[in-house]
Amino acid sequence: MSDRLDRLERTMESLTDTVRDLQTRLAALEGARAEKAGPAVEPSAPGAPSSPEALSAASASARGSLAAKLPQAGRTFLVLGGAFLLRALTDAGILPPPAGVSLGLAYALTWIGFAHREATRQRPTSAAFHGLASVLVAYPLLFEGAIRFDVFSPIGVAVALTAVTTIGIVAAWRSHLRLVAWWFTLAATATIISLMFATARPILFSALLVGLGVATLGLAYTRNWVGQQWLVAIPANLAVLRTSFMVSQPESGAMEVSTSGVQTLVVAFLLSYLGTFAGRRSSSRFCSRTWGPSRL
Repeated sequence: MSDRLDRLERTMESLTDTVRDLQTRLAALEGARAEKAGPAVEPSAPGAPSSPEALSAASASARGSLAAKLPQAGRTFLVLGGAFLLRALTDAGILPPPAGVSLGLAYALTWIGFAHREATRQRPTSAAFHGLASVLVAYPLLFEGAIRFDVFSPIGVAVALTAVTTIGIVAAWRSHLRLVAWWFTLAATATIISLMFATARPILFSALLVGLGVATLGLAYTRNWVGQQWLVAIPANLAVLRTSFMVSQPESGAMEVSTSGVQTLVVAFLLSYLGTFAGRRSSSRFCSRTWGPSRL
């Protein structure tokens, strides 16, 4: 047993000497490298605050920005509370459904006007919240007005939806409120698709998608707001393809389709998009010849 302990002690001493020697050599190598490279400078992350004071100022600015948005978010919830009050009065029978839906749409359009006013006063954040409130009130009301309250026929809700979307997108275009235009486009697309299945009128609402797609192309060309046109173009293409397929497979669903209606839809779809592309290209060539490429 004592021999084993002696061998273990000698082994531990040998390992200790080896580790000590390695540490000495590593320290020597690091010292030589530091002398060649010069004084080390700790790199700082790009854009990071260079002092505790700057970091504190940035944090205070972020808190101030959040605090400024909280009242606007609260105001939006109050707007939604007014819309729910109108809906409750309609559900209770105090307001007739046509009156309740009409008042709700007028209420939503009022907030579009407020959004435009705030944008002209250089308050884009407040304008964006007004636009969001208008979207959250208008589009659920349009869907329920057609499906639950039976206030709108399919054609009537298509006309009302077109009017609300046109007013909202034009107001956003005039006020340079891209975020509001996105919200109206998203809400209109979702509502049209929902109504397409709920009312069993694929031709009518596919045509609405095509019209909305052409409108978003106009936003892309005049304001350079790219992205929205693809958001609408994809479901518009799918809706036209699905409706065309339903003509050849009438037993595939219970939706109302006719061969002449689908042919008209496909021709309108092609002419709308191809005409928009051709008009854009022609105007670009005219501007290039008139003012030169620097004005494009």
